[in-house]
Order: sequence, then C-alpha cells, then structure tokens
Amino acid sequence: MNGAVPTNLASLPVLSVIRSGPDAKISWPAANTVSFALEQANTLAAPVNWLTNISTITDDGTNKSITLPTTNASQFFRLRRP
Repeated sequence: MNGAVPTNLASLPVLSVIRSGPDAKISWPAANTVSFALEQANTLAAPVNWLTNISTITDDGTNKSITLPTTNASQFFRLRRP
C-alpha cells in the first residue's frame, strides 16, 4: 500500500469495567460481537497466558456483560476474535 489507510475496517468493541459493591461488571457492545471471545489474564508480563473466560454472558440486546466477584489480585481482560 502507498500509505493509504483502509476505510472498510469496522471499529473494535470497547470493554467497560464498573464496580458494583463486591462485584465487577465487565461489559461490551452486543452489536457485531458474536464472534468475539472474552479472555482474561492475571498478568501482562511476557509471555501472557490469556484464558477464555467461562462465566455466563448476559445479553440485553444492547450490551453483553459478565459479573465477577472482585479480588485483591490483578485481572486483565480483552475481547479476541478467533
């Protein structure tokens, strides 16, 4: 390519994390995310060991979300399209 930026790429979904009492709610848009998997890791130090989150995903038609108990340990999340 000659430096042109492709314009046909869809925007990537953004994760949101909100604390609610003793829990954390991780959410992302429901639209166009059916092929994405939520993954999590305990550290971002190389090599990162991303694991598929197996929590039940709630879909209200606008957002998908999971609710997890908060801990004192770090947790990192990402959406990945396999």
